[in-house]
Amino acid sequence: MHTHADGEYEMPSVEALLAGTLALMTGHAQSACSHQRGLMAQKIGANLCCLSRHPALSSNFKTVVERMRAHWAVFAQSITDPTPSWATSSTRLQ
Repeated sequence: MHTHADGEYEMPSVEALLAGTLALMTGHAQSACSHQRGLMAQKIGANLCCLSRHPALSSNFKTVVERMRAHWAVFAQSITDPTPSWATSSTRLQ
């Protein structure tokens, strides 16, 4: 990894993608805003999808990342669609 005079880092694309994803996960954990959390969760899922297909990563690492991507996809959906399951149920109380 190389550092520029202005403090920027140069790293291989897969490392940059992984670093960005970890930074988003940290931001997601620290954010109190559900809208921001939803957007970050979607971006985390997209980044994990890219990582799961990256040619520089081992097949075992890709498998782990793909499982994480599936988890984040469900998680992101639950944040962006906060309607409780009981609210959409056709069952009526009598």
